[in-house]
Amino acid sequence: MRDWVRSEWERLGGLALVMLPLTLLFAVATWFRRALYTLRILPRWRAPVPVIVVGNISVGGTGKTPLTLAILELLQGRGFTPGAVARGYGRVPPRENDPDGVVRVYPDLATPELFGDEPVVIARRSRVPVYISPDRPAAARALVAAHPEVDVIVSDDGLQHYALARDVEIAVVDGERRFGNGLLLPSGPLRERVSRLKRVDAVVVNGGSSDIRWNDHQFAMRLGAERFSRLTSNQEVAPNEFALLARGRQVVAIAVLLPSARHPELSAILKLTEEINAELTAHTMEEEEVLFPYIKTLVAAVNNGEQADLSHFGSIQNLINTMETEHELVGRRLEAIRLLSNNYSLPEDACGSYGLLYKMLAEFEDDLHTHVHLENNILFPKALKMEEMMKRGKLS
Repeated sequence: MRDWVRSEWERLGGLALVMLPLTLLFAVATWFRRALYTLRILPRWRAPVPVIVVGNISVGGTGKTPLTLAILELLQGRGFTPGAVARGYGRVPPRENDPDGVVRVYPDLATPELFGDEPVVIARRSRVPVYISPDRPAAARALVAAHPEVDVIVSDDGLQHYALARDVEIAVVDGERRFGNGLLLPSGPLRERVSRLKRVDAVVVNGGSSDIRWNDHQFAMRLGAERFSRLTSNQEVAPNEFALLARGRQVVAIAVLLPSARHPELSAILKLTEEINAELTAHTMEEEEVLFPYIKTLVAAVNNGEQADLSHFGSIQNLINTMETEHELVGRRLEAIRLLSNNYSLPEDACGSYGLLYKMLAEFEDDLHTHVHLENNILFPKALKMEEMMKRGKLS
């Protein structure tokens, strides 16, 4: 459902027309609300320190959190002591003594399930105090009260949270998707009109091209310097370090945020790898439960110079036929991945995680080819020969 809505937001289709009356109401409501804050009819809370808001005007990820982290790092490098606030989309239960739902995100204790992905990432990567609440001013008040040393606040998202006064506004734009069909919610992906970008202090374009200028202070951004985190210990390493650590080990899972809208081939590759994983899981069970016990029985019989009762196994030829078919199916899926990835060639805007993904897929393919060669050309023929000798009674 979500994918369908996002696809509709990319064009002027049926959803846009059906939702147009609600879109007009949303436009009036947002304009009226902004006007109330501008005219100071609705109060704004101003923190005793400067506030930098990093946000966007559209629904979905545009790169706000990576930019927030870069700003925090820059501020720390310049001698400031920053803190951060965010909305948080976790499941932290409300407390009776805190109706605003303000919670501090402790980097070594907080989990994304309870606190939301972005706040936890910010807390772990920046190590600055991070407070979350649906009420952004309440989060900022709690932050400065608990940490008087903080001399600047950075808000991750919150461009439309006018109740928190701000000194600097930075809007992030996805350079590839941009603004879809250009309509406000729910007919389109926009929270505010594109003209809002003229009133922010700076616009940062993430990826793509920035040939259109929405603001006099407009900058290009490209994501990079990815880190890999060990979930059990919060240890973080660079991609090249991770590749060294993973060499020779079984990697259970890697979770990566991938720009599927820019690179649809990644979704197809993901589906193929899931199919390969399911087939190899079944294949491994066949090896461990049938093939290897059968071969061990044969080897023991050869070593002891005696016949073995293999009637309960049946013929191994049927299993070998099945496993060779499975080899072929996996091989076809790997060929499909090679076609989709253009032989693991990285696109121009590929990040470090993208490169590591292709590198590990290529290494997996090489390892699998070796495995298939050993089974098809050595293990299977040897097992068949031993079985035939056993049936003819020539082992003794």
